[in-house]
Amino acid sequence: MNDHLLGSGYDAAQATLIEAEASHLVPMLPVFHVTRHAELADLCDLLVNGRQRITAVRSVRGLSGIGKTTLAVAASREASVLDAYPDGVLWANVGPNPTLHGIQAAWANALDIGAQLWQVLDLEARAAALRDRLMLRRCLLVLDDIWDADHLRLLDVGGPGCMTLVTTRLPDVAALAGAERLLGVMYPDQAASLLERWSGDNDAPRPIVAEINWRLGYLPLAIKTIGARIRAGKSWRRMLGSLDRAGIDLSDPSLPIDERDRRLYAAFGLTVEVMPTRRQARLAQLAQLEGPFTLEAAARVWNLTTRDPQQRDEARAHLQRLARAALIDRVQRSLFTLHPLVAQYAQSLGGAAR
Repeated sequence: MNDHLLGSGYDAAQATLIEAEASHLVPMLPVFHVTRHAELADLCDLLVNGRQRITAVRSVRGLSGIGKTTLAVAASREASVLDAYPDGVLWANVGPNPTLHGIQAAWANALDIGAQLWQVLDLEARAAALRDRLMLRRCLLVLDDIWDADHLRLLDVGGPGCMTLVTTRLPDVAALAGAERLLGVMYPDQAASLLERWSGDNDAPRPIVAEINWRLGYLPLAIKTIGARIRAGKSWRRMLGSLDRAGIDLSDPSLPIDERDRRLYAAFGLTVEVMPTRRQARLAQLAQLEGPFTLEAAARVWNLTTRDPQQRDEARAHLQRLARAALIDRVQRSLFTLHPLVAQYAQSLGGAAR
């Protein structure tokens, strides 16, 4: 994994500006990405050839941690999709508690109407201004992780030549979004490839790899977390034993969502439990941040300042270690994020960083 996650630090006062300017951009594909070719081809076909309706909306639904965001990122970077939407892609990390004003502002800046929305506070009026701006554009709008129908309504602002792609774990939201693709778990060979890449072991014992992936329900989020722990030094057999002792079995697709999430938290715990207390506290504090965050934003919640070279290096080192543990993701050159489930888990850790 690339240890150089950031270049030289920005001044802390610029962090909000950096986040606002980059938050509309399509995220980077995850490190050790495994392409799901059939699903990607199907989604690209839907986006490119499914624009019969005015202001079309399409959705990808699936369990949390199943790879919806990664699939949307991959599709948004495909040449056929970019050719179909020559005016670009507007991306929004939405989640259950979004800052809608911030998303609208980022999109307005990208569309060169930031000044027009500066003093407009009403969300409906801001949505109308964005919709007017996009009326003659051909853009792909991606609303990642939608939880609320009202959020969908306020952010579905594309014009006749646009397409809105929604990712969600909720059937009701997917039904409102229109044509739906239900994303399933990875195929065993895809899961094996992902686990081996994260573990760094190309000669991993196949029967144990298969057993671990089966227990993890072939869920990419769980697989990369366990793979990172193996890369850090835990043996394959010891990991299998740890999964058994912790009761981590995600193989039953009929598990209630709450129970599935609880078992995913237990998988995160296998990595977090060996981390120093201070690093656990750092992770918990990152969960306070909404949406993608910069090095400067992370430093602030850790009571560090990037104006001090030593503290800047300390903050960068903590981000690097959390990224190696698959607990945070790098989404742009200077932006990071926590998966919503990791953030929910991290909130339970608590603690003070200093």
